[in-house]
Amino acid sequence: MTDWTGLSARAALASHRLIGWMYWDPVAIERYTALGVNNGFGFYVNSRAAPLLPAGHQAVAASFATIHPAFIEACVDTAMAVTTPEDIFAERCVAVGEGLRRHVPEICDDLAAMAQPLWAVADALTLSGRVLFAVHRQAPRPDDELVSAWLAVNCLREWRGDTHFAVLVAEGIGPVAAGILDDARRNYGGWIPAAAAPTMPRLKPPWLSWRPVGWLPTGG
Repeated sequence: MTDWTGLSARAALASHRLIGWMYWDPVAIERYTALGVNNGFGFYVNSRAAPLLPAGHQAVAASFATIHPAFIEACVDTAMAVTTPEDIFAERCVAVGEGLRRHVPEICDDLAAMAQPLWAVADALTLSGRVLFAVHRQAPRPDDELVSAWLAVNCLREWRGDTHFAVLVAEGIGPVAAGILDDARRNYGGWIPAAAAPTMPRLKPPWLSWRPVGWLPTGG
């Protein structure tokens, strides 16, 4: 019998390793900065949300769910004053291809060969309620099969991310609560609650509401 839970965990880790580096890649940030964005401000937000940027900062904030809307607005407005979503997307694609070929050349041929099957999976998934996934699926697919395969995996991860946020909303878990739970899950040592110390009164309802469902011990 297939261990779907174990297989999903392996796939999650593999996809995170394949995609996550791009959020902090110095070459990609340099390319983004060269578009005119001072100090590369907002790279994470704008490079990840590039296909959604034409809809405006509120749509991006809604799709990111747990990042403060005011920060999202600052990121989007700063970039849109000097460049375009298309250029941001294109420069990241170039950085993806360069980075993969530089850092992990041993996986490039096999990954490129998976581009079409990966997109077939993405194309078969439902769009309902998954906006960031949808815009990435609709975005241009480059001729470079390696970059295309990477984009397909990224698209599938955004499907997972959209679903993740849907679960949080359905369970009544707001941005602050989500951050605290993630801190605990990753054993970060409480830096998220500590950073929010000036607003601790806002944290009381989440803490109290978690005890009845077993998310916190009585004395937690």
